Amino acid sequence: MRKCVLCVSVVLLFLCVGNGFGADFYIEANGKDTADRDGKSKETAFASLQYAVSKLPEGANTILIGSGTFEIKKTVPLKRNLKIVGSGTKGESATVLIAHDKWPLKPGFNKRNPPNEYLMSFEKAKGLEITNLSLRSKPTHRITGGLYCMRAEEVTVHNVHVEDFRWGGLHFEKSKKIKVYNSTLHNCSVEKSSWWGGNIRSRYLEASEIYNNVITSDTGGGYGYKASGHTGVKVHHNYIKMKNGFSIESAHEHEYGLEIYGNYLLGCISVPKPNQSADPKKRGFDYTVWIHDNYLEDSYTIEGPRNYMRVNNNYINITMKNGRCYTHHGGINNGPIWIHNNIIKNVDRSVVWMNRGLAENIHFYNNTVFAAVAGDRKGAFFGAYEAKRLNNWTITNNIFVAPAEEPRSLMATGRGVPSKIIAKNNICVNVTNVPEGNFTDVKPEFAMSGDLPWSYYMPASESSNLVDKGIKLDFPFKGEIKGGKVDIGALEFGATLPKWDVAKKPE
Repeated sequence: MRKCVLCVSVVLLFLCVGNGFGADFYIEANGKDTADRDGKSKETAFASLQYAVSKLPEGANTILIGSGTFEIKKTVPLKRNLKIVGSGTKGESATVLIAHDKWPLKPGFNKRNPPNEYLMSFEKAKGLEITNLSLRSKPTHRITGGLYCMRAEEVTVHNVHVEDFRWGGLHFEKSKKIKVYNSTLHNCSVEKSSWWGGNIRSRYLEASEIYNNVITSDTGGGYGYKASGHTGVKVHHNYIKMKNGFSIESAHEHEYGLEIYGNYLLGCISVPKPNQSADPKKRGFDYTVWIHDNYLEDSYTIEGPRNYMRVNNNYINITMKNGRCYTHHGGINNGPIWIHNNIIKNVDRSVVWMNRGLAENIHFYNNTVFAAVAGDRKGAFFGAYEAKRLNNWTITNNIFVAPAEEPRSLMATGRGVPSKIIAKNNICVNVTNVPEGNFTDVKPEFAMSGDLPWSYYMPASESSNLVDKGIKLDFPFKGEIKGGKVDIGALEFGATLPKWDVAKKPE
């Protein structure tokens, strides 16, 4: 037994000597980058992040940065197993890392591999945490971005403020186990170079979370979160408001298990891949993209196509004109797409609309949909140009209500479109061109009291004309109603109300 204890002690000693002991290092506004300082106390603090990082020993280290503004003249390559802690994000105590006025700006910055155009970079390494500080450049001299990570792992950015960058405030490429949370980002996607970046930008992200962030822009254009190629990523409980830009885009690459939920979004969610994504089951997921339990305002709400996509339990409360809720925007897509149990208000044009290409196997069921008075923008609830562009759209157990002064057609009626749409067991109020097997003389009996959206649009009572009038469908997926009779509309009477915990609008 003594020999075993001795062996373990020798191994531990070897590991400690080989990796070095973790230590705290300080940066202060009155510090100095000189050889007579060791940075291990506030009295012997360094003056810059560049110098402090260059002096770090091997092992896990922490850099503590005091209050003040610290200019960075060129990209700081960060080391593994490093924690950077500031003194605050706002007010007199804030720690601000800002690009120097003489940082060179290139007319066409490098979008694909730009580590030398960011304040900090972290490449081919594991273990980084940044918290309690601000990353910035000036509105008059914006550099490309704040943090760039390539092939990184276990990176956590939280309680930071990121502002005024050209293309990507926080940028992650081919990285995994990334967390960005409790942070604010503003005007970090203000310039387009062939294409937009994003306040947060990622490509080929795995096993990661983006959550509890406030992302805003008042400059026009740009993206809140711009990404592609996820595997097992959650984007949740963020508030995103971009001036004339998209809230979230993840486009053109395969997606395996991208979950978008609990967000308060005032712009489009764009997830198109014009042709088929790979089967997500190859990597253990039931969906490519799952959009649920969000509050959505934009009239161009979700841009597709994307097969194996689920859209459910969202409150889509459209506040802008000229748009559609789900758009198939070209390409050949065989689906399936499931859109169900959403409450959708103020539909300006179509609730589902397709442009060019082929859209197959779109299943729209158990939704509650209200159309707005739209004037010459008015379109059918389901819009398509001709039959050869769609196949096997099913519309079941929904409630469609159009204004009495402006009835809507349930579906486009020209060029053979109705032959490719199966619509049955829907309640249609002030709706025209409704096929047999639907209810056109029934007005839905809602509770019309309680919290919006769910309690308010619950069936009024057990005797409501919505209860037990639905057709049971076989679309297996987590959260699906199993067994028993089904109601018409988004809510099942007597069932537990959906857990609808979304990000709040900032004060």
